[in-house]
Amino acid sequence: MLDVLLYLFEHYVDEGRDAPRDEALLKSMLEDAGFQQADIHKAFVWLEDLMRQRNGSEDANSATGGSFRVFSREECLRLNRDCRGYLLALERGGLVDATAREKIIERALALDLEELDLDRFKLIIMIVLANQPGEEHLQDWLEALIFDNLAGRVH
Repeated sequence: MLDVLLYLFEHYVDEGRDAPRDEALLKSMLEDAGFQQADIHKAFVWLEDLMRQRNGSEDANSATGGSFRVFSREECLRLNRDCRGYLLALERGGLVDATAREKIIERALALDLEELDLDRFKLIIMIVLANQPGEEHLQDWLEALIFDNLAGRVH
């Protein structure tokens, strides 16, 4: 499913092209590109949930500025130390606020993977932040940071 999200990001968001408005057509194009229907469906659900969050429905558990985040046992199992440390570094550096941090964690856990490596976690961060209002200025920086490290590793 993450590969479907990356494909969509690379071919539409990154290149500034508009995705087809017809969901059935887009899904068909993804199938033609070699993705499985189940992965395509999961990716669309994941994106719909992200858009729902973006459009104003704040997570009830979102932290406020100056908060201290303690990861649950499940989060620690699924987001390894590198992922958690990277997210903390972004937050300390002022690139991610507490609300974005919670969305990133929620979207990472929504992938339903047993453990997420740092490279794929960076992709989730990029996708979430690219969909945050007012964070467009981070787009180039995030792409350089993530794609320089991932060149040739995902797909």
